[in-house]
Amino acid sequence: MLWTVLWMLQVLPVAVLTIRPDLNKGPQILNPPTALFQARATSSDELDPCQYMLQNLTSLENLRAHEFASLEQCLYYFLAGESAKRMKKLGIPHPIASVPPNYLSRQPVNIKFNQITLQHFELNEFLKDIAIHGYMELSWMDDRLQWSRDTWKMEKLQIQSLSHVWIPLFIAQK
Repeated sequence: MLWTVLWMLQVLPVAVLTIRPDLNKGPQILNPPTALFQARATSSDELDPCQYMLQNLTSLENLRAHEFASLEQCLYYFLAGESAKRMKKLGIPHPIASVPPNYLSRQPVNIKFNQITLQHFELNEFLKDIAIHGYMELSWMDDRLQWSRDTWKMEKLQIQSLSHVWIPLFIAQK
């Protein structure tokens, strides 16, 4: 702790910050920088960078790449939080990624196979096993991934990892 305070003294001008060593209580700041302690925000909503970004967002064209990535992350975590609120009574962690979209209604999820690309396959006649390598383009409706386009000013959300949303699991059966 003392090392941190001494380092701050080297970086900040002496006129701005004065520290008095007290053997009983440790170092004390005599004249703290007032800007740090006079914040107008009083709630977590006012301090939330996502809320700040949304309030000051006019169009996506004005955003830099890192700001757009931050906005996408804010939108994803907003949707994940809303999903968690809806499924709070079940106690399932991260339900947007671990639970199918129609879990509460128990309706089947309709999955469309848009394109299947077969690269190659391996057949093991002795083990009676076949391994198919390729790509599938799938689509399904997930109402948890809907948002207000007026609020977020975004038409689409690019999710960077498959572990962040629910995806169908295919199991080969005999």
